[in-house]
Amino acid sequence: MGGAYAGLTLSRVEALQAIGVSLSLGVILAGILASLLLIPPAMALLKSRFWWPLTGAGRSGGGAGKVEGS
Repeated sequence: MGGAYAGLTLSRVEALQAIGVSLSLGVILAGILASLLLIPPAMALLKSRFWWPLTGAGRSGGGAGKVEGS
């Protein structure tokens, strides 16, 4: 998405260039901040439930839908 907005910077219209730069930087920064500031706390809060696919029927850890500590 940031790359698509960066395409606006190739425009000959100065206003579109400014919009393209600001949108592409905003999208890229929002993605970085979300991955740095939101994902780690979510992992800490959800603990083993965060990794729910790993406790499927084919894995050694129990049946599908089984969560440790519940």
